Amino acid sequence: QDLLALAMGSLVLLFIGLCCWFLNRPTLRAVAFPLGFLVFLAPLPLFVENGLEIFLQHGSSIVAQGVFQLIGTPVFRDGTVFHLPGFTMQVAPECSGIHSTLALFITSLIAGHVLLRSNRNRAILTLAVLPIALLRNGLRVTIIGELCVRIGPEMINSFIHRHGGPIFFILSLVPFTLLLFLLIKTDRKGIPPAQPTA
Repeated sequence: QDLLALAMGSLVLLFIGLCCWFLNRPTLRAVAFPLGFLVFLAPLPLFVENGLEIFLQHGSSIVAQGVFQLIGTPVFRDGTVFHLPGFTMQVAPECSGIHSTLALFITSLIAGHVLLRSNRNRAILTLAVLPIALLRNGLRVTIIGELCVRIGPEMINSFIHRHGGPIFFILSLVPFTLLLFLLIKTDRKGIPPAQPTA
């Protein structure tokens, strides 16, 4: 994976360098976003991927602990391990939600570029991906834990655990879309009215 990341990253940089050499400034400005977007052709280096997984693991665990306490379920958290009434579970690296978080991050970049004019609003939309991702994953952990406590430990192998990722990704699009509409409205308010032409 590291070799592929290095090879694809080098290819992308070579292509960007050629564009900078042959294209004029107005054209470069026009294609700056698509050129920058090419970085997603390269996979993440392993140390970056592992760092993101660990961060999302622990962040999701903290959120899940807060939700458990909010709904009144007794819980003791030891890192990413949850001790619940009659059941213990761990938020594994595979449950960090890194792939859906990256998908939401890419979606935020495209939506911001296409639908928003203000760089500030684009940054807000992109930065909002992290809390939305942590809340989504923390909620998923809480729901799985509650099912295991209320119904039985066999729920750890239920559909919502094994194949529920797309469902929670769609749910995370709800606050994302609401924020996007709000930012679009503020963007339009900030646009000066068109001056009449002679």
